[in-house]
Amino acid sequence: STHLTPMRTTAAGAGSMAGTPTADLPDLVITRMYIELETGSSCAYTSTRLGVRVEIANTGTADAGPFVVEVNGAQQTVEQGLARGQTLSLWFAGYAFSSQQRAFVDATFQVEESNEDNNELVELVPIPTLPAPCTPTPTPTVTPTPTPVIAAGDVDCNRRVNAIDATLILQFDAHLLLSLACQAAADVNEDGRISSVDAFLLLQYHAGLLDSLPV
Repeated sequence: STHLTPMRTTAAGAGSMAGTPTADLPDLVITRMYIELETGSSCAYTSTRLGVRVEIANTGTADAGPFVVEVNGAQQTVEQGLARGQTLSLWFAGYAFSSQQRAFVDATFQVEESNEDNNELVELVPIPTLPAPCTPTPTPTVTPTPTPVIAAGDVDCNRRVNAIDATLILQFDAHLLLSLACQAAADVNEDGRISSVDAFLLLQYHAGLLDSLPV
């Protein structure tokens, strides 16, 4: 790695001296630089465009306000700044082909730092091999169990319509039963009531005198 030493002017107007820390000031440094997909090493990517990722740390004794990071001429602003002892990662699309990658933190000199001579990093960074694309695991589809269709007149839900169903309707109509297992099937003439008429029609159907229910 090659660290270049640009001369900058501090808030007090004096050039900083390399290696001379200033109390209670932030110190922004680029700790690492490498080329990768924006999604990192994930195999579920939609673009094969590589870019430069830089990792930045504030190694000073105070929080840093907003600053600009520049990589190969492209800039990103870190509006939230960076607290002391904290790190962050930024990704820049593209990279310098067949040459060194250049990154500069606080490129517009917004932050007064304890060390103004460690903001730039220039490296020859290897170009990685893209991970093989993968197919996301499909989410299994749960097929709901179909609700069985109850035939008209099948008030005991046994899939048969016979005289027993008619008897149950008569008992329900006489208030001897409080409910029927498949009560919705008891109104065979669909008049909105369950009565002896429904039982009579059901018996006619069972005897073959009616072709179908409801009537």
